[in-house]
Amino acid sequence: MPRRALLSDTERAAIAYGDGERQRKTASQVQKRINKRLAKDLELLREHHPDLYNETRITLEELDQEASLYSE
Repeated sequence: MPRRALLSDTERAAIAYGDGERQRKTASQVQKRINKRLAKDLELLREHHPDLYNETRITLEELDQEASLYSE
């Protein structure tokens, strides 16, 4: 069974290959998930499992730095 971090396989396909309406709808659903669930999950990790919180934070920072390198 495939696992997801943030996007399901269906959401990945919709964002990458869907028409404009499908992309917008999927992006909106993902944005809601980020705003509601991800923030709560990070807060919980920070409070109850700081090591996992820091690992997540570091991973996001590294990915952001890599993306910045490719966009230059």
